[in-house]
Amino acid sequence: MTIEELEGYFTGIELPDQIELETGVVIVDVPLFLQSHFDYIKDNPTLKSIDVFMLRLHKAMGIIEAKGEEEESAAISAPIQVVDVQAVGNVDPAEIAEPNTEPNAKPNTEPNAEPNAAVQDEPESLTATEITNSKDQA
Repeated sequence: MTIEELEGYFTGIELPDQIELETGVVIVDVPLFLQSHFDYIKDNPTLKSIDVFMLRLHKAMGIIEAKGEEEESAAISAPIQVVDVQAVGNVDPAEIAEPNTEPNAKPNTEPNAEPNAAVQDEPESLTATEITNSKDQA
């Protein structure tokens, strides 16, 4: 990438407050960092030392791009819940049943049932002896 292309890239984006180029190297004034690097490279185009300045600019660009992709993917993967309040109408919050948290409970679909009342599983079939014993106890 040429210095003009790098300058165009950094001009067209929102710059972060600071950039950590590597461990222990933190750029706290990003616009000043960029301007000083561009000025040095333009003023000294034939010096070998501009390679280090170009390397830092490329690192900064890579870090900014990575942060942008990270934020973009976080925004895409964040769950969004949309609730249409108009469709609900006037509902007393006390009338809204809490979800049933009992293990192995089936949802209660009986009309006028108490909220959170679980529908119990049907008992397994009884043997003739069990039926007779239950009748004797009654």
